[in-house]
Amino acid sequence: MAAMQLVRRFARASLFFAALGLPACTGGSKPAVDKQKPAAEQPAPPVAAADNKQADTPAPATTKTITPSAADAPTITLKSPGDEPRQQLRFSTTKGFHQNALMTMDMTMALDMGMQKLPKTVLPTTRMVMDSTVTDVSAEGDIHYEFKLRDIEVVPRDGAPEMMVSSMKTALAGMDGLKGSSTVSNRGVVKAATFEMPESLPQQMRQTMDSLQESVGQVAVPLPEEAVGVGATWEATSHITRGNGINMTQKTSYELVSVEGSKIKLKISLDQTAEPQTIKAPGMPTGADAKLLNLQSSGSGETLLDLSKLAPIDSTISMESKFKMAVKAMGQEQNVSMEMGLVMGFKDQ
Repeated sequence: MAAMQLVRRFARASLFFAALGLPACTGGSKPAVDKQKPAAEQPAPPVAAADNKQADTPAPATTKTITPSAADAPTITLKSPGDEPRQQLRFSTTKGFHQNALMTMDMTMALDMGMQKLPKTVLPTTRMVMDSTVTDVSAEGDIHYEFKLRDIEVVPRDGAPEMMVSSMKTALAGMDGLKGSSTVSNRGVVKAATFEMPESLPQQMRQTMDSLQESVGQVAVPLPEEAVGVGATWEATSHITRGNGINMTQKTSYELVSVEGSKIKLKISLDQTAEPQTIKAPGMPTGADAKLLNLQSSGSGETLLDLSKLAPIDSTISMESKFKMAVKAMGQEQNVSMEMGLVMGFKDQ
């Protein structure tokens, strides 16, 4: 639901904004290389901007509450009701229900900044556990639950440079212990959410979290209003405005593959697009500007849900994203192109 979707958005964004910070802080110039050391031994690019001394500075713990408006909800369109028999799909759980879900992420990234290029690179595996507990269920079926992230790990994998392990650990530092609560309808629509960011979360990551939290009402998995059967298809369209100013359109298509009791299996495909626009990425130095020239993302996968639980019991989604932007800093302009691949897995523990 909202919490797990937020986690995967945060992880993707932390690496995306880390890459943005590199051209911004260097002004487009090529970093100096210590000739006494092989390139493989050079330290990884800093996650925070070099001239932003507060980027890695922890701040006091803060709490933020979001109440999405009706306009934030996705537009859900039933394309086909599927075969008989049909039923309304609704989440239904009980107060006190507890679930642990393991999430894994495998990523690849390629970066082109003109004179400086990073070929397609395999990144280490990221793992984390989300604990969730239902605290109340209203008469209307709204589910109130609390969640907490723990046991965040960055694990080496074949083809991943060793220096990326420390870079990603830095990017995700302080995320362990992130907690909050949420209220969702029995159709998976977020009605309210509260996030508590721990003191150990660096300032740059807090800014990233702020931008992601503001779109929390648009990231839950939606269920159709109508009764559906096997073979049913529906589409959810969201017009998302991030806190950093990125406006994008996301279209997600769902196909109901099977229904066995409270368990349903879905095929999922999604596309994200964004028109050219000016953005302000967390961690960028004062006076730096970034213009998004193009953004395209697409993905597909399968998800096995138990409607009596909050998180998928088994899910794998693969995504490919391409970004193009122009960054201005210190009187210089640098064009940046990036391609990212992401395979996300959820597993009930």
